[in-house]
Amino acid sequence: MRKVLIVLVLALALPALALAAQPAQPGKSTPKVQYILKGMLTSFTASTGGADGSITFTITNANHHRAALKDQPLTLLIKPTTMVILDTDGELTPGETVIVKVRELRRTTDALALLNGKNARQVIDQDS
Repeated sequence: MRKVLIVLVLALALPALALAAQPAQPGKSTPKVQYILKGMLTSFTASTGGADGSITFTITNANHHRAALKDQPLTLLIKPTTMVILDTDGELTPGETVIVKVRELRRTTDALALLNGKNARQVIDQDS
């Protein structure tokens, strides 16, 4: 009877010890989301020779923090890895409508300051 009791205690204690030995689960950090920003292009400099370019535009619509971003100018970096999709005229000129995608933190008190100077992931020229 005593041996059965010891085996039973060990059988119950081993899973608890195995769970206790595991590292603590990391806490959830602030998640990143993709901002999809639509706006009127002010200036565009392509990335050439490994050097960063830039895009400046006035935001007319956004999927996150819409009210805070609307009608605000924003400048983003264009890296050599940034995908730029041009329309039929093959160039980005001031006054054209663009869609710009940026991946950044969602929770923020100042979305414009958070996004300004960040890397654009994709730029799409909407005018033809």
